[in-house]
Amino acid sequence: MQNNFINVGLKYCYTFVSDYSLMTEKKEKILDSALRLFASEGYQGTSTARLARDADVSEGLIFRHFGSKEGLLNAIIEMGTNRAMQYFAPCIIETDPKKVIKNTLELPFKVSNEDREFWKLQMAIKVQARNYPDKTMEPLIQSLTNAFMELKYKDPKGEAKLLLLLMEGISMSIIKGNLLNEDKFRKFLLKKYEV
Repeated sequence: MQNNFINVGLKYCYTFVSDYSLMTEKKEKILDSALRLFASEGYQGTSTARLARDADVSEGLIFRHFGSKEGLLNAIIEMGTNRAMQYFAPCIIETDPKKVIKNTLELPFKVSNEDREFWKLQMAIKVQARNYPDKTMEPLIQSLTNAFMELKYKDPKGEAKLLLLLMEGISMSIIKGNLLNEDKFRKFLLKKYEV
């Protein structure tokens, strides 16, 4: 069962790298502007004309690349999913249960300062988007569930979901700049989970 999720996770990682490298400069500018504007002004509050001006492209080019404003939102969400899978890969492919948990605990602390703005914007969009797909976490939930099961926890799936909710909260605190001593807190978590 875990191999199936490993393949799914790695597929996303490879897809992100290949899709991103094939992206034109103008398409990248459109995505960057849309990510920033959807997060700051809202999806509903951002017109394609506003996006075109911000990205310094024609409005028609947005429709040519993405088909619609919703297609652009879906591309941004997919970009976030693919980047998330890059971060999740070490957790998903690991077979040692304690290392799976350790790798997961360390995820929020491994996000580079350059990437923090991207994730801050992605989270703002996630809050606004009605149909934001939350299937991104499924391979990680399965990997954690397997790890907690091997370690004989009473409710492995519950533990996996709890840990991911904890990581999401920690990620938000880090991105917002509210977690002052990240390394000390990371060490506390590793000790708490005995990994």
